[in-house]
Amino acid sequence: MDNSVTFDEQEAQELAEQFKKQGYLDKLKRDILSNQLEKDVGSTDPITFEDSVKEHVKLMVNKMVMEDENLIFKNRGTTTALIETKMLKDYYKMLDGGPDRIDITNYIKEKLKDQNMHNNIRQSIEHLYNEKEGSKS
Repeated sequence: MDNSVTFDEQEAQELAEQFKKQGYLDKLKRDILSNQLEKDVGSTDPITFEDSVKEHVKLMVNKMVMEDENLIFKNRGTTTALIETKMLKDYYKMLDGGPDRIDITNYIKEKLKDQNMHNNIRQSIEHLYNEKEGSKS
């Protein structure tokens, strides 16, 4: 597939669906989450982005429970919904605080700008396109 190939909306949607069905999107997500954080590169105790987010969420939940002990006694689903709502309402800004803050929005934006990732996505889509075109003949 060269850069002059154009798709109508339906063809683009079909390729996007195939991209997801073939597991390419899940692989991209895993790659982003499993990246070692830059500040920890070379440290004796490296941590991935995913592990860092989990640790921050755990600390945040503990803080919320300390502020409102009634959360412990509520239904698990209700408590989960309350915590999730609080996080979403604040756009995960709660994770941005403290000395080891995580700026999730900027981290994801930076990863999405990565030229290697763009090239991998392009190659995957080209592969899917070529498979589709090959099956037509």
